[in-house]
Amino acid sequence: MKTPTLRIEPYRHSATSPFVIEGYRVNGKRRREFFKTKKDAQTRLDQIKTQDANEGTDGRGVSTALRVMAAKCAKHLEPYGKTLADATDFYIKYIKQTERSCTFAELVASFTATKTKDGVSDRYLNDLRSRYGRAILEFGPRKVATIEAREIDDWLRDLPLSPQSRNNFRTVLHALFAYAEDRGYSALNPVAKTAKAKLVDKAPDIFTPQEAQALLEAALPEPTPEQGATPDMIQPWLGNADIIPALVIGLFAGLRQAEIERLDWNEVDLGRSFIEVTAEKAKTKKRRLVKIEPNLAAWLTPFVRKTGSVMPPNYRHKLDATWKKAGLE
Repeated sequence: MKTPTLRIEPYRHSATSPFVIEGYRVNGKRRREFFKTKKDAQTRLDQIKTQDANEGTDGRGVSTALRVMAAKCAKHLEPYGKTLADATDFYIKYIKQTERSCTFAELVASFTATKTKDGVSDRYLNDLRSRYGRAILEFGPRKVATIEAREIDDWLRDLPLSPQSRNNFRTVLHALFAYAEDRGYSALNPVAKTAKAKLVDKAPDIFTPQEAQALLEAALPEPTPEQGATPDMIQPWLGNADIIPALVIGLFAGLRQAEIERLDWNEVDLGRSFIEVTAEKAKTKKRRLVKIEPNLAAWLTPFVRKTGSVMPPNYRHKLDATWKKAGLE
């Protein structure tokens, strides 16, 4: 299509504005400007040509208000060494990132579904759901791309938890946002810029033989009341003997708590005197056999079963009650 030529033409339909500039296009649309004298029309035509030479024909559609706004914005960006083009590119990228992002709740659902397909343990999945459930209360409906590091940092600091537990939350959030970054839901991983809680490197607490003995004895039931005593007079301690296998395996075989929680009786072989910690249940993901010493075998023998979890239901509640009964801090 031929580009129209800018020119001044006589206009016979107006007594007050007998001259018009023709060939003027703004954003592809025809525009005519009328003038009282040919001199005024020529002055305006020269302005248009000068503007076209400096800015191109695209500059014709820029209003005075937009020019003023652009000048102000450019001045605001100047201290940062950025231009309007930089700001525009950044904001367009932000808009596109937000449009293809998802909510935090949707991200959690997608991530946990992926981990389920990857075959991670139920214990790990339950831990993720528990921790992410608390975060959903804060960030659930938010688009992932809009969540900033400072917000996550503040949320982690406000958790009423120990430094180690706070760091554990940070770890699972970091994995979640790394997944978001890989899927294009977020331009970066904001958790990487959050602070870790400082941990005091304490030596682990170790049971003395007397403390171990007190704990195990406290798990056993007390003798029934003497003859003649009524239940309302004496309330005997019924004990929590079913926690003893888990306790003694930790005390005398050194298995980790998480490994005991996953341990089945079919992996406890008293005949050959070893406990099998399978690769799936070991923290190191390597199978190992742990020797059952005679004292451990003596404690396990009354409780041994063919199959079933070594860890009884309500273990934590029973352990706390037994701990209190033993008078241990």
